[in-house]
Amino acid sequence: MRIEKFTFLFIFPIISCSFYFFSPEFFNLFEHDSKSYIEFTSERTALYPIFLNFFDDSSYHQIKIIQYSILSLSIFFLSYSLWYRKISNILILIFFITCHLNFYYFSFSKTILTESFFFSFINFLIGFLLINLEVPKKINFFFMGSLCGLIAAVKPIGVVVLFIFVIYTLYLFVKKNHRKFHLFIFFVSLILPILLENHFYYKSHDVRNSVLHTTFIGKAFTISKETTDLNPVPEKYRSMIEKMKNESTKVETFLKDIPNLWLYSDLKSDYEVVFQSQVLKKDLVDLSSELGISTKTTFTEIGIFLIRSYPLEYLKVSLWHYFNLWSPGGKKIFFSDYLSSYKGEVPFQKELIKASGEIKYTNTFFLLISLILFNLTFFIHVSILILFILKNLKYRNSDLIVFLFLLINCYLMSVSFINVSTPRYFMPIFPTLLIFIFLGCVNLKKKMINFFH
Repeated sequence: MRIEKFTFLFIFPIISCSFYFFSPEFFNLFEHDSKSYIEFTSERTALYPIFLNFFDDSSYHQIKIIQYSILSLSIFFLSYSLWYRKISNILILIFFITCHLNFYYFSFSKTILTESFFFSFINFLIGFLLINLEVPKKINFFFMGSLCGLIAAVKPIGVVVLFIFVIYTLYLFVKKNHRKFHLFIFFVSLILPILLENHFYYKSHDVRNSVLHTTFIGKAFTISKETTDLNPVPEKYRSMIEKMKNESTKVETFLKDIPNLWLYSDLKSDYEVVFQSQVLKKDLVDLSSELGISTKTTFTEIGIFLIRSYPLEYLKVSLWHYFNLWSPGGKKIFFSDYLSSYKGEVPFQKELIKASGEIKYTNTFFLLISLILFNLTFFIHVSILILFILKNLKYRNSDLIVFLFLLINCYLMSVSFINVSTPRYFMPIFPTLLIFIFLGCVNLKKKMINFFH
């Protein structure tokens, strides 16, 4: 029996409200990055600060209710899109409750960060896609384009989602012979949020800045241990890179003796965060002043030089980040036990404690369960794609399965190569991952049933 519409309109919102009042909160309302959005610094995009302008100190708590409502509504809409595609009742219910049981995911709706809007826009986008694949309509193309634009406008990494989605839209246009007017609506509505964001940004700032240079210096530190010959290094940076190498070698000497892969990968990521802003900072600032250039230029030039010089090490570091995105919580689960038996010195131990940020919820048992589940989802989602390839299964959803897989992994790979691995950066694709697994399993089951009959 199919879920009736009144169930969506009444039962699901009741479930959602219950989770709002009884679920734990992992973050404070004001986190480290919150101030930069409230003050609208030049490293931030404009749309979220515009939203924050509607509130003041006495009403910031209302943001939690609004953001949670929008995020929950996006999960509700994804559930409706599964119902629209005639997915079974039990799977829809499992999907809806599983998303809400990911307390870490929903905790981002209760803090002042762009993540809640970013998550919601991606969810609405996938929902409209699933509905539009059944019956293409102008209004669906309008919303898909607008959401693509909003995703790119609210967070720079959203450009990756936009790019993959545009490629898939063009593919569908060719394959399914969509009307040209539909494509026109999609691209016009896509551009509008980006133009709007640029308009408001440049009303407040003359030049667009980003935090990319800090990720460059973090990766430069991590890679610098590989520099055996300083002669190819530009003379102005030679002494600095040698200092970086010494600090990086201390860290790598400590890390290489850790047998636990989950602890190793999480610490490797956190040390890169430490390197971004807490090691040799004064030396780097002084060098920039001496050279008459900005620290941004110094960070960027050193980072790009070392990445170009040691691309295999850069690849290796990025793949560890990718692994760690699927393995959250390694440091919080295993580090204390490791330190109890470790007799040596831990490099930058004080700085390392702060690297992951403050998370209120620290029950290691549930964190371990979460780690196991995320590792399982990785193997399941890879296995689904391998089965499709090996069996050469052709059915009406095969291109959708491949698209979702590419969207998930292109996004995660982009994060791994450009930034560091924290659960915060995995969460945007969590509901999309569940949909990929559910749709993949449903279609594999249908094929197996047809095969045996």
